[in-house]
Amino acid sequence: MAVAFVSELKSVEQERSCPKLWFEFEGRCYYHIKSKLSAHKAWEKCRRHWGSDLVSIHDRYLNEFIANLEEDGLLIGLYYNEGKNAYQWTDETPVDFVSSGT
Repeated sequence: MAVAFVSELKSVEQERSCPKLWFEFEGRCYYHIKSKLSAHKAWEKCRRHWGSDLVSIHDRYLNEFIANLEEDGLLIGLYYNEGKNAYQWTDETPVDFVSSGT
């Protein structure tokens, strides 16, 4: 079964345009892909292939934008770190947004 994930390119401000096949939203570049990769393999592909990361969501606008990309859900960069007993983003940004589920 294929899953979808979204990769976020952090350095778009420097490049001022998104690479081919990537799309821009609020000054960042995103790549939406369907694949049979596990969450860990998708994260590795983002890092190694594109110098990017799985998307981290910090406001309702990006949350709505990402949610509308795929009806069946997406892999994002949020994971549970058992050692720290807390959720974290793979890009190490703060977990500062909680979706209301709507």
